[in-house]
Amino acid sequence: MFCRNCGRELTENESICPVCGASANGDTATGHSALFYSLAYPMKWYKFLIYFALFAGAVANVIGAIGTISGFSTLSAIYAKYPAAVPVDICAAVISLALAALDLYTRHALVSYKKIAPMLLCISYAIPAVHTVVAVSIGSVITEGLISFGTNHVIGIIVNIIMVVANYVYFKKRQDMFVN
Repeated sequence: MFCRNCGRELTENESICPVCGASANGDTATGHSALFYSLAYPMKWYKFLIYFALFAGAVANVIGAIGTISGFSTLSAIYAKYPAAVPVDICAAVISLALAALDLYTRHALVSYKKIAPMLLCISYAIPAVHTVVAVSIGSVITEGLISFGTNHVIGIIVNIIMVVANYVYFKKRQDMFVN
């Protein structure tokens, strides 16, 4: 048996397609076709996220982690004076790598129309904002004010908060599509 909506082969036990959320008779769990949702709610942002933004975010996080780790040699004078800054930067690199993995997993969840996907997306934008606040605050304490919030930190935090809210609103309207 094949899904009437996306064409994926379904097993005999599957009454709902794990890819698009359509029931075996071609309707979504709420009785509307996937075409209904795509017409009622444009999916351009969704496509931008799954085809570009989440990949770009993962790459940027890996580059950030590599930059943090490779920056240890250029920051040796700071680390000599403030040795407690080393574990903070190591944690920042690990968090960047974890965020890269989260971006890729979130992309997979969105493509698979997983129910948890919109929440994962909001989390993937919220974590960097929280991380920035915590890292800069700890860095400021450790370095006795040498590290402080700059304009780029504030703008990054604001943009991430806006992205959390915007994605929450966007996917709340489309929550019936994410049923797997």
